[in-house]
Amino acid sequence: MRYQLLAAFLVGMGLAAANYAALWFTVQKLVVTRRPMVLAFASFLLRTAAVISGFFYATAADPARLFACVFGFLLVRTLAVKRMAPKGAARGG
Repeated sequence: MRYQLLAAFLVGMGLAAANYAALWFTVQKLVVTRRPMVLAFASFLLRTAAVISGFFYATAADPARLFACVFGFLLVRTLAVKRMAPKGAARGG
């Protein structure tokens, strides 16, 4: 059981890393594309479908694994936001 939770946690981290890498790629390409809205919408749909599919296959409808997967995803998100914040940015919510 512990290994399944660890695997789900790691899958969540991997999904988040892939999601935010794809988002970064999309943002870089928005300035050079002729149709930025199409690119942004297509990227959103593909990234969302990939994350939801990854959650579905990694958790196998087990609530504990889903929690571990989402926790891994949110951990990477939090670390990415902190890393990308400007140096003198005000902390707050």
